[in-house]
Amino acid sequence: MKVYALSRAQAENVTDHYPQYFGDDDIRVSIISIGPPGKTTADLDETLFDNVLRLHFHDADPNVSHGQVKGMMLMNNGQVKSIIEFVENHDPDTLFVQCQAGQSRSCGVAYALHKHYNNGGDLKQGWDNYNRFVDEKVSESLRGYSKDRDYYNQMFSFDE
Repeated sequence: MKVYALSRAQAENVTDHYPQYFGDDDIRVSIISIGPPGKTTADLDETLFDNVLRLHFHDADPNVSHGQVKGMMLMNNGQVKSIIEFVENHDPDTLFVQCQAGQSRSCGVAYALHKHYNNGGDLKQGWDNYNRFVDEKVSESLRGYSKDRDYYNQMFSFDE
């Protein structure tokens, strides 16, 4: 699976940036669109994608925010479960993950998925500013999902 992190502007004009993935019915293309709580996610032409998942959480990392996350909606286990099930159920050839700037939340999700599904394969883009909290949360859940479905299901039974 090819995984790309996009900004909102790139996602809204995705065929301008990645035309090679559109127009071929043999390529399954999906997108995860992430926005802040209470605001809209990207204005996507959903007919371009085989599947779309929309999520809302703030771009925050409690490990580096020094108490600045109070009142913020962080990525939760229910959202992580939605991401994993979305990817597992739809098995895209190409997955775009989009947030406002395409540098933090989307890169955190994309990086975790890339490491898991591509066995840590070569990164094609610089994701230096990825949200490490998001990456760790998704990566930890993917490890649990791969090893033990009962553990995975138990992990998400308390924080939907």
